[in-house]
This record gives sequence, C-alpha cells and structure tokens, in this order.
Amino acid sequence: MILGTLVSNLKDQKPFESVAEEDYPPSQNIFEKAKTELKKGNIWQADSLFRFAKDLDALRWRAPEKLNRVIERLGATFDYPVVKLDSALNAHSLEGIAGDDMITDHLHPNLRGYQIIGKEIFDTGIKSNIFVTDLQNNLSFNIQDSITISRYQFTNLDSTIAQYQITILKSDWPYTNKTFSDEEKLAALNMQTYSDTLAYLVGNQKLAWEEAHLRLAQNKLSIGDMDSFFKEVHTAIDEYPYDPYPYEFLISKLINVKMFDEAYPYLQKLNEIKQSAYSTKWLGIIDLLNNKVDSAIGYLTTSINYNASDAHTLYNLAGAYSMKKDYKTALEMINLCLQLEPDYAMAKNLQQQLLNAISPNR
Repeated sequence: MILGTLVSNLKDQKPFESVAEEDYPPSQNIFEKAKTELKKGNIWQADSLFRFAKDLDALRWRAPEKLNRVIERLGATFDYPVVKLDSALNAHSLEGIAGDDMITDHLHPNLRGYQIIGKEIFDTGIKSNIFVTDLQNNLSFNIQDSITISRYQFTNLDSTIAQYQITILKSDWPYTNKTFSDEEKLAALNMQTYSDTLAYLVGNQKLAWEEAHLRLAQNKLSIGDMDSFFKEVHTAIDEYPYDPYPYEFLISKLINVKMFDEAYPYLQKLNEIKQSAYSTKWLGIIDLLNNKVDSAIGYLTTSINYNASDAHTLYNLAGAYSMKKDYKTALEMINLCLQLEPDYAMAKNLQQQLLNAISPNR
C-alpha cells in the first residue's frame, strides 16, 4: 500500500466562508496576507499562510492540514510509504504554491496535476519495491514517463468538456453568491463549434464520452481531416483499449474509403480482442489483395465458420483457392456463394472461369 497526502488549491481559491472567531482571525485576512508574502517572494511564509487560511475557512470543502499529519502518522505506524503529493504539486507550480495551474477548482487536480501525482506514486512504488522493478526495458523511468505523456490521447474536446463542467460548477454556490439562470450559464459557455455542442451534451450527461469522440471523428473524416479523425478515435481506444466498438467504428470508416492497409493493424487488434466473422473476413480480404493467399484462406475459412451465409466472404474464399489453382475447392465455394445470392454477377463470372479451367473443352 502507498499513501499520499491530500492536495488542494491553496493560491487561487479564496476561502468560501470567512468568519471572525474569538481566537482566530477571518480566513480572508490570512489569505490576503499570504498573497502579499507571495508577491514579496517569501514562498515559505506564503505557503504557511495559504494553508492556515484554508484551515480557517468555515466551509470545509478542503481537507485541513491535520488530516495530512494523520496520513503521515498512519504511514509511520504501519510502515507504509507516504507520498507528499501536496509538496510535489507545489514544486511543479508556477510560483511554488499549487493554484489554478494544477487544480481545476478547490481540490481536484487538472490533467498535469494528475500526471505529476501518477509519477510520484510510481516512483515511490519502485523505490520501495512495491512495484515490479525487473521490467527488462533499457529506457529510464523518466524517459518512459516522457513518452507516456507525449502519447497520451487527450484532445480539445476533452479540454472543452472539462472547461464547461468547471464553468457550470463555478456559476453556483459556494463559488458565487449570485444566482445565474440557465440561459446565463449557457451564454457563459460561448459555444461556437460542433465540438463545443458535443462537449455540452457530455457535460449534461446526454451523450456518452466515447460516442462524442466518435461523432467528432466522423465529422473530421467528412471534411477530410484525417489526422484529427485518427486522434479522436485513438482517444476512445486509449481510454477503452479492450472495447471492440471504437475499433469497429474506425475499421468500417477506413474500409469505406478503401484504406485497406491502414485498416489492417486495427483489424488485427480487434481480432485479438474479439474474433468474429467481421474481423476475420476483412483480414482475409486484405491479405488476398496483398497476395498473401495462404493467410487469406485461413482467415476467410474462419469467417465462414462464424457465418456461413456471407456470400461476399465465400466469393473471396473462392478467389483465394483459384489463385492457388485449387479449382475444385474454389468451385465448391463459388457454388455455395451463388446458392445464397443467385444474381451475384461477379460470382457468376468467376464460376464460369472455374468451369472453363476444370473442363477447358466444354
């Protein structure tokens, strides 16, 4: 087990409720003193005052510093490592104290904040031998971390979803005492694009996050923006790597525009996740297009075992056998194909070619 201290927005979240008590000053007064010390460059004093102001906040939406001391004592008592996440976020913050650059609201980290938290916990897990260290990788953990961050799929749609949710959250108590109508909240979002509309629907739980990315991908494909198309689908795949749906969506779109070689690696992955008549059929067809006849026969035969009523698969399987000059088996396949679809013109043509090959003097 690895424990971690709790984080909060110290620098940019003023106290929600500042009240004067007999033994303590109003939290807002301490907050203002903290800002003054920060401007002077006295980071240690400012940090201490910001934490004190947080603890004096009459609305306890942020954990008091005593709770972090409890976490540290538990770690010491039970010999669990404790990651000082609050200090880690401070160290990476612009002015040395966690604020809006690391925290979305009063205590929830943003993307960069979570990446730092993840790395700190991972590093502690390695150093304390809680995580496996024999990873057989020549890259340092810092390089691996950089690669992971650079490859993380996160698009403008995700940023907009988050921004809209934060805007709605902060247009209500306790962030403001003003009452905003639904129309005013909607106007504050300033929606301009199709992507903005999708973000709004996700935020209102009227559209699933995955579906929003795939709809935006379809939109990007329709205007020929292939880079954005792939990025949106990859984002869904990255989030749900074992869900066949994003793969099926991507593959169908690529096949529709005859980008067969581009579709192939996704078909392979889909086939690993969920082998089906569809995945094996198209792996076989693309192999056949690339003259990989034996592999094509293997995939197409598997597809027929899943679905024996697909005339298109039988046609391609007949074509594969004819390329191997196994005309007898090819004719059997094309006859089955025509039993299913008697008016299949290309199949009729192949049938005649096979009959001529088997009995050239007919």
